[in-house]
Amino acid sequence: MTPGYFKTLGIRVLEGQTFPENLSPASPEQVVVNRSLAKNFWPNESAVGKRLGTRGGDGKITQREIIGVVADAEEAIKFTEPNTHFQFYTSLKHQPWTWFQIAVRGPNPVRFGNDLRRAVADVSPDVAARFVWTLDDMREQFLHNLIVINGVLLAFALLGLVLASVGLYGIVANNVSQRTTEFGIRLALGASGADVLRIVLNKACG
Repeated sequence: MTPGYFKTLGIRVLEGQTFPENLSPASPEQVVVNRSLAKNFWPNESAVGKRLGTRGGDGKITQREIIGVVADAEEAIKFTEPNTHFQFYTSLKHQPWTWFQIAVRGPNPVRFGNDLRRAVADVSPDVAARFVWTLDDMREQFLHNLIVINGVLLAFALLGLVLASVGLYGIVANNVSQRTTEFGIRLALGASGADVLRIVLNKACG
């Protein structure tokens, strides 16, 4: 993360600062938290200067100094309320990933996609900018994937319903064929068609 990251995404700095430009892997690990996290753990005092412990994938807890508090960031795509509104940001200097996303603000990001790739290559020749998407493109792609998944699930549900219906029909038909004589006797003794139908359905459902 850089200071420019928060500005690009429109995340306001409420207190303290964001990560300094001269941050290096040897620098003490720091963290920036959002307002909800700060208010929950330090409701009546400043969170800046406090320490936040986070557990890594190896189970080890790392203590980081809080250097800033920023506004809560809303998700671009949200279908349900998140389990927690707590957010915190760490620097890539201390937690390097094999991939990451770069946020760029501009009038038409698609037009300067090639310029962005060249800029990334100039800074890190070994790093490739694979995709250049606008936020709207990402949202549409995400929603498209959900539509496809929902369509597949619906198709399987309908197939299951058809198979279940065919199976139920087979059971009812077999039951009726085996009890044809019995049903004839019941009708002769005064049973109504509704009575016979009720017997068939009870057998099928039972």
